[in-house]
Amino acid sequence: MSQTANLWQQQCKIMDRFNFEKVQRTMQSLGWRWRGEDPTLEQIKGTAEMLINYVTRAIDEGWESPFLSTSTGGFKASGHLINGNWILSLEFVVAQEDGQYI
Repeated sequence: MSQTANLWQQQCKIMDRFNFEKVQRTMQSLGWRWRGEDPTLEQIKGTAEMLINYVTRAIDEGWESPFLSTSTGGFKASGHLINGNWILSLEFVVAQEDGQYI
């Protein structure tokens, strides 16, 4: 399978398996709004798809670093080059901390 086909297959599986309803429930319970409004399930899915599309296209167009990430609205889409193969991921991040600047 070509890299392009593999990336698009991963993207389809991620979009099919990701629990967007859980994201929406979490956002509602936290009062998390986008641009002052409660996002619809379609808006939530569209935002996630936009991010994962960006990562997929960047890799397919020859991204040279072994890591790529983009995020907005709580979503984080990433690509990791592991043993010569790109692995895509999608997360919805509510809170995060690291010790990088300590």
